[in-house]
Amino acid sequence: MKATLTKTTLMPLMIASGLVVGIGFVDGKPAEAVGFTGYYDPANWTLTNDNANGSVDTTLAPNQITLTGGDGGFGFGSTGSTLYSILADQTGIFKFAWDYVTTDSWGPFWDPFVVINGLQLQLTDNSGPNAQSGFYSEWVTVGTEIGFGILTVDNAFGAASVTISDFEVVPTPAAVLPGLMGMGAAVFRKKKQGEEATQEV
Repeated sequence: MKATLTKTTLMPLMIASGLVVGIGFVDGKPAEAVGFTGYYDPANWTLTNDNANGSVDTTLAPNQITLTGGDGGFGFGSTGSTLYSILADQTGIFKFAWDYVTTDSWGPFWDPFVVINGLQLQLTDNSGPNAQSGFYSEWVTVGTEIGFGILTVDNAFGAASVTISDFEVVPTPAAVLPGLMGMGAAVFRKKKQGEEATQEV
């Protein structure tokens, strides 16, 4: 006989849904940080130029910011970086959309865009077009340096810039995860048992 939803199968699912919503608030903090506001207001970030003359435009915050890399005319081999970073205030998912463009006549290899999540990870394709875009989503722990950067290999022939939008940090407390996973397994077992009981009727 085809399984149907019963009180036995619905209750665990309702409990699980309530649990997930409840976990969204820990120590009075909001369920997620959306946009460059609150703790992630541009005033709290750090712009660091190393052998570069890059800048950040925050006039459209909290919706988006635009980071521009160096182009100081130093010449080939004069590597540098422009980084915009902050320490994550919570453990959770760090995500954003990015739109990159370089005016360097030699292409994106000379001005790569990197995401900062403790370490630097390049997101642009060195052999790709001068305009690229994408979406980044990754786990981050509280206290980890997160942010964005434009590196420059030659500091000449045109700068690159990247616009960051849809920025969010969605907290998921690490201490709660084992219990949540255990609850999820228990809910699945009860749901399965409920379906088997219904099938036997």
